[in-house]
Amino acid sequence: MPHTALRRPLYLSHFTATSCLGHGLGATRAALHARRSALAPCDFDDAQLATWTGTVQGVNEQVLPASLSSYDCRNNRLAQLGLEQDGFAQAARDLAARLGAGRIGVFLGTSTSGIYETELAYRRRDPSTGALPPGLVYRGSHNPFSVTGFVRAYLGLQGPAVSISSACSSSGKVFATAWRMIDAGLIDAAVVGGVDSLCLTTLYGFGSLDVLSDAPCRPFDAARSGISIGEAAAFALLERLPGRLPPDAILLRGAGESSDAHHMSSPHPQGLGAKMAMEQALRMAGALPSHVSYINLHGTATTANDAAEGQAVAALFGARTVPCSSTKGATGHTLGAAGGLEAVIGALALREDMAWAGPNTRQLDPAIGSVDYLLENRAGELDLVLSNSFGFGGTNSSLLLGRAPAAASEPAPSAEAGQAVSVFVDGIGLLGPGFDSWDQARDRLAGAGPVAGGKTRLPVPQSLPAAERRRAGLAVKAALAAGLQAVTAAGADAQELATVFASSGGDGVNCHEICAALATADRAISPTRFHNSVHNAPSGYWSISRGDMATSSVLCAYDGSFAAGLLEAMAQALVEDRPVLLVAYDTDYPEPLHGLRPIPDTMGVALLLSPRRGASSQARLSLQPGAAFTQQIAHTLADPALEAIRAAIPAARSLPLLRAIALGTAQAVVVDYLDGLQLSVGVEPC
Repeated sequence: MPHTALRRPLYLSHFTATSCLGHGLGATRAALHARRSALAPCDFDDAQLATWTGTVQGVNEQVLPASLSSYDCRNNRLAQLGLEQDGFAQAARDLAARLGAGRIGVFLGTSTSGIYETELAYRRRDPSTGALPPGLVYRGSHNPFSVTGFVRAYLGLQGPAVSISSACSSSGKVFATAWRMIDAGLIDAAVVGGVDSLCLTTLYGFGSLDVLSDAPCRPFDAARSGISIGEAAAFALLERLPGRLPPDAILLRGAGESSDAHHMSSPHPQGLGAKMAMEQALRMAGALPSHVSYINLHGTATTANDAAEGQAVAALFGARTVPCSSTKGATGHTLGAAGGLEAVIGALALREDMAWAGPNTRQLDPAIGSVDYLLENRAGELDLVLSNSFGFGGTNSSLLLGRAPAAASEPAPSAEAGQAVSVFVDGIGLLGPGFDSWDQARDRLAGAGPVAGGKTRLPVPQSLPAAERRRAGLAVKAALAAGLQAVTAAGADAQELATVFASSGGDGVNCHEICAALATADRAISPTRFHNSVHNAPSGYWSISRGDMATSSVLCAYDGSFAAGLLEAMAQALVEDRPVLLVAYDTDYPEPLHGLRPIPDTMGVALLLSPRRGASSQARLSLQPGAAFTQQIAHTLADPALEAIRAAIPAARSLPLLRAIALGTAQAVVVDYLDGLQLSVGVEPC
């Protein structure tokens, strides 16, 4: 089925939200009805910034279970606080008892995860050696997968899991990821949502861009002056439609995704990518713009973002036709948690039959006055609610929530749990220690020659504009080089490719420089460093360099990130019936982070996957029902030099799979994924 085809809706059987408005749905609902903002002058840590923030009360008092103490950080304490509201944790455990813990996935969005713990550690570095203090657990705090790993363990779930980290669209995009996994038959239900907590990286980073408001933010106001940063934890259970729906059931009807292909930290001025995402969400539900009852805008209160979104909404829906507002004036911009939080706010709008007003906004900007922006709550029967989440790197997500399935036509059926997921490899890109391309590495993987020594050589990304080329870090260079190799080998059109970018931790050098700057007296962060700090920087630069406005998923599953990316790319190719480019990459970390994350070198690998065999197809990959997820030990490599690379660089966990393709023999390859759960992939030559 094409990616714009009708999809069978999913049921939000349980949801909850915790933000500065309060803990759980009751507090959130009451604040929205009262049009109350909970923003306050920033008192986080010892930040010396004239701005307002949305702080969640009670986070520091949370105590994680002793068995999960390695996950202790502010972000995971916030996650636990959120999970325990509205009976959500128990509902997830009850669902696991009914469906099986292995049939429920966990897909959460975050932008900075527990980086605050690393910020604190950098302040306490040894003055003579520069070493970090003992006790910092990078995997359980700073790493983007930390919160997803914690939630999965806290709920006792055993299915696939991944963190989506695409800046401020992160927890909107998780709904689409989970939907694909369910439709592919790989799982039966999912925990989705997002968690992001206050940290100095975002406070001082947005300050470096001069977009922090010195008053509570006022989206779409003529006098708006920037964002107010908040924090939140929001969760939902997504299930297939039951035989009978309760009268107040909320359904996921559509999920649209796109890329701006414009700039790393500024939106497309006409909002073209935003408009594409909204259009896709509507098409997926078989809905027209006139069917939408309320839009929860991304609405960050920056001059450029609000203007671009206003243009996109007016272009798609017409002038002043659909009530809309941004609730960030109440909660602040919760960054990677915003999509999840505002999906729950949209669900409450449907439950309450109330289109929410935008707190703090007083005088609408006449330059974007073509939208029906609400200054007061508006009661009335709501059928469909659209929620927008956009972010750095030009990433866009739109979710469409509603009460009932489309009646006009029958959605395409989901894949059954007994159906294999099968794709074809049309192109391969590879560069790492001792090899510059797939052509160079193929014979060595097949055992025809020794692995050459030497560090990874990264080409200059000539496809980027000169200014962006100078700013590109190791992760960007590795990802773009590997991706371009795969696309060239397949003879594909890069401008229309959906992409999946997977990394175990992103750009270590950039992270080190930011944390080191935050440990100084002036805490001056380079604006370029900050907009390159997002996990989706390679994705953003790819879309800019190739003019690629298709969807791009950016994810992390720690050392299992390649397997997680392969799962997402295969599910996307199958469900949306289109080619997908998977790019996995990792970079070496400088000291003192290297001691916690000892990756020795940079590596990039790319697979262009297609749902059908073509002239350039090299192999068929398949996930067999009942056998894709296994507890077998991951395959290793007999060659000591290759095995050393595989074991040391997470992206190199792909090498056993690539070796099977190089050998041209049919076999099942077990690839590293999660603790206690590996991925078994069938490989057949073409």
